[in-house]
Amino acid sequence: MSVRIETAAVERCNAEVLVVPMPQWKKGAKVPHGKLDKALGGQITAALQAGAFSGKVQELRTLIPTTALPAKRVILCGLGPKDDVTEECVRRALAAACKAVARPRSAAVALQAVPGDVATAAEAAVVGWRLASYKFTRFKSDAKKSKATSLRLLVSAARSAAARRGAKVGDVVAAAANNARDLGNTPGNHMTPTELAAASTGAATTLMTRTCGSGTPTTVAPRCQEPTNASSKVHVNMPISRENATAPCTKWLALVAVARRLGTRLDPPFSLPNASNPLRKQRAGSPTTSSGTVCVGAS
Repeated sequence: MSVRIETAAVERCNAEVLVVPMPQWKKGAKVPHGKLDKALGGQITAALQAGAFSGKVQELRTLIPTTALPAKRVILCGLGPKDDVTEECVRRALAAACKAVARPRSAAVALQAVPGDVATAAEAAVVGWRLASYKFTRFKSDAKKSKATSLRLLVSAARSAAARRGAKVGDVVAAAANNARDLGNTPGNHMTPTELAAASTGAATTLMTRTCGSGTPTTVAPRCQEPTNASSKVHVNMPISRENATAPCTKWLALVAVARRLGTRLDPPFSLPNASNPLRKQRAGSPTTSSGTVCVGAS
């Protein structure tokens, strides 16, 4: 899913679904998005005055344009009282709207009426929409067809830079959460120890690249071999070196966690230099090949 910031007028947005979050409306107050309301033929005003929509948290109202409005549907979503609107309110409102529109190909969110910091609102909007649109499609042949193609955030030109920063943070947060959900939803016969270790390596590399600019984390051990079968021994080949001995083995911890669930015991394929601690010594009798590679299995 791509996320973009646009400064176009709300009433000119040509998205398939236009989501309009707004705080709770009080009788006699000014109706937000006046130009959009005019383009809709006064439908927003009519809904507010008739009590069909008041702006309570997660309250939704679908409007079908009867004029030449480019958007096919307009979804009003409530944020609650204006003075009580928080990041969580925006996130919940956008999640409710996303579930109600059944994953459109294109959607736009008008943030002009959202009170508070626009960067926080943009971050919450992206997180709420992406988490609500999550779908586990790894084993589906039509996975690409079921994914929304774009999400646009509509803001004023003066607030576009702040909205862009917030949307970027929200996109990373939501992507990380959805990746973790993918790992948890993958069946155990596919999420093997090597697969899980590779996923952790990729996540660590991405984090290192984003925080330090480039490079591969030195805290991740080399990739291990796949078990030959789940009922016998798990063979892990890793050269014994000072780098391996001193580096925290993130992937090895993941392997141990999976092995425990399979009822298999793994011994550390490395020795740590702390000779005073017997638990850190290499296990006696561990077979070592001539190339300096130790092969450890379950007993």
